[in-house]
Amino acid sequence: MPRGKTQSVGDLIGGIVRTWERRSGGPIERIIIAWDGVVGPQIAASARPVEMEGTTLLVDVRDAVWRDQLTRFYTKQIIAKLNAQLGATLVRGIGFRVGRDAAQWEKT
Repeated sequence: MPRGKTQSVGDLIGGIVRTWERRSGGPIERIIIAWDGVVGPQIAASARPVEMEGTTLLVDVRDAVWRDQLTRFYTKQIIAKLNAQLGATLVRGIGFRVGRDAAQWEKT
């Protein structure tokens, strides 16, 4: 067995499920497709949906300022618009986090 990073069974299965959801038109794929139209170009340039954990959407953002602003002022609005666009209550909460590759995002 090769040495390296180990994963828990839960993490492994979670990764498989997320990959399947993206390939099968699951909720995250539908959200990614709708995202730019729902949030507009300014937010879309600094925030990207990355995965679903149950009914919570996880969104990577450019920096802590964006995280704080979106959390404080836009969460409810984004949830309402996403669910309306998707025609179902798929998102009940949003977790914003500074993206791991945020430093590489193109400045707009």
